[in-house]
Amino acid sequence: MRVTVYQRIASAIEEGILPPQSLVPSENQLSELLGVSRTVVREALMLLAEDGLVVTRRGIGRFVSDTKPQAGIERAIPLDRLLADPAARDITVVRLETHLDHADATFASPQLGVPAGTRVLTVESVLSLGGRPVAYLLEHLPYAEEGPTELRALVERLLPEAQARSTDAPETTVLNALLEAFPRDLKPTSVRLAPARLGSSRAQLLDAGANDPALILTQIMSRGETPWYLAKCALTERVGAVSLAQTVA
Repeated sequence: MRVTVYQRIASAIEEGILPPQSLVPSENQLSELLGVSRTVVREALMLLAEDGLVVTRRGIGRFVSDTKPQAGIERAIPLDRLLADPAARDITVVRLETHLDHADATFASPQLGVPAGTRVLTVESVLSLGGRPVAYLLEHLPYAEEGPTELRALVERLLPEAQARSTDAPETTVLNALLEAFPRDLKPTSVRLAPARLGSSRAQLLDAGANDPALILTQIMSRGETPWYLAKCALTERVGAVSLAQTVA
């Protein structure tokens, strides 16, 4: 429940309903407005404060922060933009392979909420900083016949034959293209981080050792209640420091 309250208040801040430096409604007011207990509201406000979205002024109340917090992985920020910010680092995306595949029963199917065998767009990329590969990215978009027509249209624009006709577009992540097409519709619904080893195949692509440490990021973005995007990324230690937003799961 606190996640829902967090998201509703964060959305009000993002959309300007609660502008910077404005007073956030009291716990009692939010409790009555949202139909939840004060405890739930208090927990959500604590998370918002930890994320830098609100600040507390003792004896006065809580206010919307006047500076936007640095984006982290748990917000809808494409990985290439996240790694390039804030130091304006030279980030490049090289697509290794783009194809329509069938959702497997162990990963893509349950994560995207589609039957096994449903067609999905699969895009493999390597991200480099300053010419050195730092991350391997695997992205999926569902391409079901009964799926949303606008999502199917985006998938078709991302297919190799369509990309070949667009000579002026730089390579970017699928999430970047998705957010450009639907800038206000998508929300992160699941983000998981886990330590691992690169393994031989990813290590070869990243010019690293198979036993080198990696951070595995799995991310799902949804429109409403429907998952539209699934990604798994292996980040090497060359990435350096990455700002992570507070986990609210």
